[in-house]
Order: sequence, then structure tokens, then C-alpha cells
Amino acid sequence: MKTQSNGTPLRQVSLPQRFVIPLKQHIGAEGELCVKVGDRVLRGQPLTRGWGRMLPVHAPTSGTIAAIAPHTTARTRRRWRR
Repeated sequence: MKTQSNGTPLRQVSLPQRFVIPLKQHIGAEGELCVKVGDRVLRGQPLTRGWGRMLPVHAPTSGTIAAIAPHTTARTRRRWRR
């Protein structure tokens, strides 16, 4: 597989118009929102506040919060086997 791509230069891809960012990113609880619709955010800015050992969710890029609404997202659930 390496031979298929080792001669091709890297290229920049454009950012999508919208991002859907899940606030619940693990089996724990969601963090507390610290932004609202219409807020301008910067890349890396926390979007949630975590409690205790929870970490906040950060903005992947700069932009404006267009909506805060439930969405269906892909979630991986690990099942432990004995």
C-alpha cells in the first residue's frame, strides 16, 4: 500500500462549511456548555466545562456557533468479553 502513496505530494483540503461536534464523547456525562448560539469561538477554545476528571470538548477550528441541537452520531461501544 505504501507504494500507492509514496510518490504523491501532500495537499491541503478545505474545511467543511459546518462541523457537528458531539458533546458526549465517552461513556461519562456531558460537560456543561460554556458557549451559546451566535458566539464566535477560536480554534482550541473549550466548548464545555468538565467536572472532576472530565475533560472539556474544544473547538476544532474557529467559527460561529450556528446551532446547539441533538444529532445522531456514530458511537463506538466497547463490549468486554470474559
